[in-house]
Amino acid sequence: MKSKSVVILFAAVICAIICASSAFALTRYKVTDLGTLGGGYQSYMTAAINEQGQVVGTGTGYDSNGNYFSRGFIWDKETGMVEIGSFGGSESRVFDISDTGQVVGLSDYPGGGTQNRHAFLWQNGSLIDLGNGAATGINNNNQIVGTSPFGTGVVWQVVDNNIVKIAFGDNDTRPQAINDLGQIVGCSWGASPHGQAFVWDQVNGMQYLPLMPGYVGSVATDINQSGQVVGNGMSDTLFYIQKPAVWMDGVMEYIGGA
Repeated sequence: MKSKSVVILFAAVICAIICASSAFALTRYKVTDLGTLGGGYQSYMTAAINEQGQVVGTGTGYDSNGNYFSRGFIWDKETGMVEIGSFGGSESRVFDISDTGQVVGLSDYPGGGTQNRHAFLWQNGSLIDLGNGAATGINNNNQIVGTSPFGTGVVWQVVDNNIVKIAFGDNDTRPQAINDLGQIVGCSWGASPHGQAFVWDQVNGMQYLPLMPGYVGSVATDINQSGQVVGNGMSDTLFYIQKPAVWMDGVMEYIGGA
């Protein structure tokens, strides 16, 4: 009886190992060529992907006269790569996409220059001008984050096709991302000459994230729905050496080796 029990136990262990191995084997990745926009485009850079598998980014190149240009794009399996368009100038860049397919970025009007560079929201095939500045992130609650031409942070709230604009931070604030709770992360030079990562929301205002010993500056690049923040810490002012970091429960942790 004991021998039979051992055999059964052994078989169960082997089965568990095989099942576990099969589960891991199912997680496989395949590289997909997103195609091109044609024309004079020479390079492409992706920026974000949503839960529907839609990818956004920017293509750059030179026209027949040798003039540099950039155009944002959106890609999915059904339609392939589609140009988002511009406000008529040479520059259009995309930075983020929501789960409903809303895209944000910046584009310039003819003439170029900072004064002609505007943030945009692209939805249902149309560009919506958000005003002077750049839109860098969007959540799934119609909240968009970006910067004004004066360097302050900006939140655009879309309500019933009306856009409400809220400014925050000092004159050197660079928001990067926003989660569905309205928490915004980025970098501000208000607390450090080398820049320091922050979290901002309408209730608590600007909160600078702490630095680990030996770090002189930091930047936050993204935040999840649990409020965990990722970014980089700068440990050297001469060579600007940056190391990946995560902030959890207000504590900065370095990711990786020495």
